[in-house]
Amino acid sequence: MSFGLGVLAIDGWTDAAEVVAMVDRCQGAVHPEGELDLRIAGFYERLRARFPDQPPLLPPDKSPWMDTPLDVGIDHVLMSLSFGERSSPALEMIMELAGEYGLTVWDPQDGTATIPRQDAFRGGSSAG
Repeated sequence: MSFGLGVLAIDGWTDAAEVVAMVDRCQGAVHPEGELDLRIAGFYERLRARFPDQPPLLPPDKSPWMDTPLDVGIDHVLMSLSFGERSSPALEMIMELAGEYGLTVWDPQDGTATIPRQDAFRGGSSAG
Protein backbone atom coordinates (compact mmCIF):
# COMPACT_ATOMS: atom_id res chain seq x y z
CA MET A 1 0.00 0.00 0.00
CA SER A 2 1.33 3.44 -0.87
CA PHE A 3 0.44 7.11 -0.85
CA GLY A 4 1.51 10.03 -2.98
CA LEU A 5 3.12 13.29 -1.98
CA GLY A 6 4.41 16.20 -4.01
CA VAL A 7 6.84 18.99 -3.25
CA LEU A 8 6.46 22.00 -5.52
CA ALA A 9 8.22 25.27 -6.22
CA ILE A 10 5.05 27.33 -6.57
CA ASP A 11 5.02 30.80 -5.11
CA GLY A 12 2.12 33.06 -4.31
CA TRP A 13 -0.69 30.55 -4.61
CA THR A 14 -3.87 31.43 -2.74
CA ASP A 15 -6.07 28.44 -3.51
CA ALA A 16 -5.32 24.71 -3.59
CA ALA A 17 -6.80 24.65 -7.11
CA GLU A 18 -3.70 26.51 -8.33
CA VAL A 19 -1.52 23.79 -6.81
CA VAL A 20 -3.68 21.06 -8.38
CA ALA A 21 -3.30 22.72 -11.79
CA MET A 22 0.49 22.72 -11.39
CA VAL A 23 0.53 19.06 -10.33
CA ASP A 24 -1.61 18.19 -13.36
CA ARG A 25 0.95 19.92 -15.62
CA CYS A 26 3.80 18.11 -13.86
CA GLN A 27 2.11 14.74 -14.33
CA GLY A 28 1.39 15.39 -18.00
CA ALA A 29 3.17 13.62 -20.81
CA VAL A 30 5.48 16.59 -21.36
CA HIS A 31 7.10 18.24 -18.37
CA PRO A 32 7.49 22.02 -18.52
CA GLU A 33 10.94 23.11 -19.67
CA GLY A 34 13.02 25.93 -18.31
CA GLU A 35 15.55 26.67 -15.64
CA LEU A 36 15.76 24.22 -12.75
CA ASP A 37 14.46 25.80 -9.56
CA LEU A 38 17.43 25.75 -7.19
CA ARG A 39 15.13 25.10 -4.24
CA ILE A 40 13.92 21.86 -5.86
CA ALA A 41 17.51 20.88 -6.69
CA GLY A 42 18.64 21.45 -3.09
CA PHE A 43 15.62 19.64 -1.66
CA TYR A 44 16.07 16.63 -3.93
CA GLU A 45 19.82 16.31 -3.42
CA ARG A 46 19.53 16.40 0.36
CA LEU A 47 16.55 14.02 0.40
CA ARG A 48 18.17 11.42 -1.83
CA ALA A 49 21.45 11.62 0.08
CA ARG A 50 19.61 10.03 3.01
CA PHE A 51 16.92 8.11 1.10
CA PRO A 52 18.39 7.14 -2.30
CA ASP A 53 16.01 6.71 -5.21
CA GLN A 54 18.66 5.42 -7.61
CA PRO A 55 21.19 2.59 -7.16
CA PRO A 56 22.57 1.81 -4.75
CA LEU A 57 19.17 1.79 -3.05
CA LEU A 58 18.37 1.09 0.57
CA PRO A 59 17.15 -2.45 1.27
CA PRO A 60 13.40 -2.76 0.57
CA ASP A 61 12.60 -2.98 4.29
CA LYS A 62 14.40 0.35 4.88
CA SER A 63 13.41 2.37 1.80
CA PRO A 64 10.36 4.65 2.04
CA TRP A 65 9.88 4.66 -1.75
CA MET A 66 7.36 2.50 -3.56
CA ASP A 67 8.51 3.70 -6.99
CA THR A 68 12.00 4.74 -8.00
CA PRO A 69 13.43 6.93 -9.31
CA LEU A 70 11.31 9.77 -7.97
CA ASP A 71 9.48 11.96 -10.50
CA VAL A 72 11.66 15.08 -10.58
CA GLY A 73 11.12 18.10 -12.82
CA ILE A 74 12.35 21.66 -12.91
CA ASP A 75 9.80 22.71 -10.31
CA HIS A 76 8.65 19.56 -8.50
CA VAL A 77 9.42 16.24 -6.86
CA LEU A 78 6.54 13.74 -6.87
CA MET A 79 6.86 10.69 -4.63
CA SER A 80 5.09 7.43 -3.86
CA LEU A 81 5.79 6.36 -0.29
CA SER A 82 5.01 3.20 1.63
CA PHE A 83 2.59 3.24 4.53
CA GLY A 84 4.18 2.40 7.84
CA GLU A 85 7.22 2.96 9.95
CA ARG A 86 9.77 3.00 7.13
CA SER A 87 8.24 6.15 5.63
CA SER A 88 8.07 8.13 8.91
CA PRO A 89 11.71 9.35 8.86
CA ALA A 90 11.37 10.32 5.19
CA LEU A 91 8.14 12.25 5.88
CA GLU A 92 9.83 14.16 8.68
CA MET A 93 12.73 15.04 6.41
CA ILE A 94 10.43 16.01 3.52
CA MET A 95 8.53 18.45 5.73
CA GLU A 96 11.70 19.85 7.27
CA LEU A 97 13.40 20.39 3.90
CA ALA A 98 10.25 21.83 2.32
CA GLY A 99 10.11 24.37 5.14
CA GLU A 100 13.79 25.17 4.80
CA TYR A 101 13.54 25.71 1.03
CA GLY A 102 10.15 27.48 1.07
CA LEU A 103 8.43 24.77 -0.97
CA THR A 104 4.78 23.70 -1.04
CA VAL A 105 3.81 20.18 0.02
CA TRP A 106 0.86 18.67 -1.86
CA ASP A 107 -1.13 15.76 -0.41
CA PRO A 108 -3.34 14.34 -3.17
CA GLN A 109 -5.11 11.98 -0.76
CA ASP A 110 -6.96 14.82 0.97
CA GLY A 111 -6.34 17.64 -1.51
CA THR A 112 -4.37 19.84 0.86
CA ALA A 113 -1.42 22.07 0.08
CA THR A 114 0.79 23.55 2.78
CA ILE A 115 3.96 25.54 3.10
CA PRO A 116 5.74 24.21 6.18
CA ARG A 117 7.27 26.90 8.34
CA GLN A 118 11.03 26.65 8.67
CA ASP A 119 11.04 27.60 12.35
CA ALA A 120 8.48 24.88 13.15
CA PHE A 121 11.30 22.34 12.87
CA ARG A 122 13.78 24.25 14.99
CA GLY A 123 11.73 24.65 18.11
CA GLY A 124 10.61 28.12 17.09
CA SER A 125 14.17 29.40 16.85
CA SER A 126 15.14 31.47 13.86
CA ALA A 127 18.81 30.64 14.35
CA GLY A 128 20.21 28.72 11.46
